[in-house]
Amino acid sequence: MKRYSALCICLLLFTVFPVAAAAGMAGDVNMDKSVNNKDVVALFKRVSGLNVEVDETACDCTGDGSVNNKDVSLLFKYISNGNVEIYYNNTNQAGCDVGDDTGDGGNLSDD
Repeated sequence: MKRYSALCICLLLFTVFPVAAAAGMAGDVNMDKSVNNKDVVALFKRVSGLNVEVDETACDCTGDGSVNNKDVSLLFKYISNGNVEIYYNNTNQAGCDVGDDTGDGGNLSDD
């Protein structure tokens, strides 16, 4: 009975005093608290140079310090259950370059 009472009190406190949501999560580029095709589209627009509101830390899915087509491809694989991991660094809010800085024209191969 004591455990049940403690659980009820905790639920009541979280209902009355909601806890702030986390700063973001891996892959949630458009900040809607889910990772889906909308995030891939938002990231593609961001990489294409369009002015879209995104979570900059969620854009660098590869963790290489830049935001480019490789991030779009990895995020697409992630939501397609491609058994891949995506990177999220919530300690560094800035410093990502935009575009393909590899010089390979967006080639995603390891060659």
